[in-house]
Amino acid sequence: MKLIKEVGIEKEYFLKTPTNQLVEPAQYGFPFDEMGFLVELRSVPSTQASTIYMSLLQEKAHQQTRARRFDLSLDEQHTVLYDSKWVNSIAKKYKVYDFEDFTQNIYSTSKSHHLGIFDAGEQKKLTAGMHVHFSCRKHDGNILKLPIEEIVKEMDKRFEAEVKDSQRILGEWEPKDHGFEYRSLPNTANSYIVTKTALEVLENATHRY
Repeated sequence: MKLIKEVGIEKEYFLKTPTNQLVEPAQYGFPFDEMGFLVELRSVPSTQASTIYMSLLQEKAHQQTRARRFDLSLDEQHTVLYDSKWVNSIAKKYKVYDFEDFTQNIYSTSKSHHLGIFDAGEQKKLTAGMHVHFSCRKHDGNILKLPIEEIVKEMDKRFEAEVKDSQRILGEWEPKDHGFEYRSLPNTANSYIVTKTALEVLENATHRY
């Protein structure tokens, strides 16, 4: 029986004013991640790279148009150093430090990009990532267990330079109802290359199913 092997892309952006001030996305009605300081855009899940990539581009174009109406912009930096007072106020508002951490790592490191907030002297370092969702299911909707470690290792291998250059953490993933999410990539990784690679890695890891 042919299986449905899908990938989806989730990309994070900082929302900024013309003077480089960060803005809380929810205040302007943008889709946001649970930490409260990032705009979070999602592709549709699909078996086709072009469908995934184009849906992400369309969503970005839509949100960029909305941002311009408020004289704001979607910023694609993977790391921002910012005022601790503002970050702490957002963290308190969204109860960030109360969140349960579901992030796992195939290398068993204690480090995690779960919150995307790190101490940096008198400032805070904020990070934005690109998360890749993997899923494999039968046509009746039955979700199959994926070889997570194999897929994560191969994604790490293919994108090691991007992960290390952005000082992110190799080996990160998080379980999801539909499969799992690979979390090591920065938001600056090439979305189309990531999409094509992820579909290829998924196919190679499940070709015996």
